[in-house]
Amino acid sequence: LLDLYIWERPPQYRAPHQVWVLHNNEPPPHQYYTGRSLVYSRFAFNWTLSYRRDSTIHCPYGRSWRKAKTAEEKHRYENFAEGKTKMTYGVISNCVDDAGRYSYVKRLREHTPLDLYGRCGNLTCPRNGSCEALLKPYRFAVTFENSNCKYYTSEKFWNALNRRNIPLVNWIPEQVPFDAPPKSYINVHEYQMEDLAKLLKRLANNDTEYNSYFEWRKNYTVIADHFAGFCDMCKALHNDSVPAQVVDYKSWLADDTCQGWTLTSIITRRIKNYFV
Repeated sequence: LLDLYIWERPPQYRAPHQVWVLHNNEPPPHQYYTGRSLVYSRFAFNWTLSYRRDSTIHCPYGRSWRKAKTAEEKHRYENFAEGKTKMTYGVISNCVDDAGRYSYVKRLREHTPLDLYGRCGNLTCPRNGSCEALLKPYRFAVTFENSNCKYYTSEKFWNALNRRNIPLVNWIPEQVPFDAPPKSYINVHEYQMEDLAKLLKRLANNDTEYNSYFEWRKNYTVIADHFAGFCDMCKALHNDSVPAQVVDYKSWLADDTCQGWTLTSIITRRIKNYFV
């Protein structure tokens, strides 16, 4: 994208038999490249590949599916509180994001123990297997998204489920994954700060109630695999029934619950963060 943004303009003409795919991983507040070079090809794309469910090819950061009946019957009891010696962690490196994660976490830490990793915290988590081992003993995981945009749920949520932490999410209604396992997470928007802290403390001291957030494991399997969407795209390319429809990418991206990137928004975030 650096070449596309600074050095080269994409072609303006697409042959009728070609499929041009607009692939997008990031929500609008973090789409820095859409303002310049792509304007020359605004109506050239005829497929979209994205986390958004209204894409031609849906490419989510994670998925869930129901287990077969035989797998449900074989499910054995497990105490998911066992070995959980720590309370809550968060991994945040963008301290001035659109959703204000860091400012919320700073206030939450006044009410409950919370270890913060990444550039916004004082702890480090190596990008290898040792990080996974470091995070598994926590009961809860702050998996806040950097933006409250339509359909945007990143790998943070799915990774926490696989680590057997209970995710704390900051979703708006349009953001909730349609396949998020039932009662697998806690949405902080449903609680006052002090009430949320009391809930976390209660769950930490009650194994039965804590385990109720893992009942979904009897019936569902989850996977954090963003690349599965590319396999779906390959299948679609060999399927003539998948429609190729010209996409006005600018209007498509603008149809969202959050605003796109602007210099003003960046300055506003930094000012807000300074005073919190």
